Amino acid sequence: MDMNLLQHINNPTDLRQLDEAQLPQVAQELRDFIIDIVAVKEGHKKRLPKNDAFF
Repeated sequence: MDMNLLQHINNPTDLRQLDEAQLPQVAQELRDFIIDIVAVKEGHKKRLPKNDAFF
């Protein structure tokens, strides 16, 4: 990924102005951002039983 597109998106209009080819990059940047935030925060206190699926 050449540049961080997510940092330039401030509202839905910014997102709509992206080329369709840029959307997978934005999606990956958003996934990475969410994972980074969740990794720092505690998240939910409830634990899933080991046999339950995560997704």
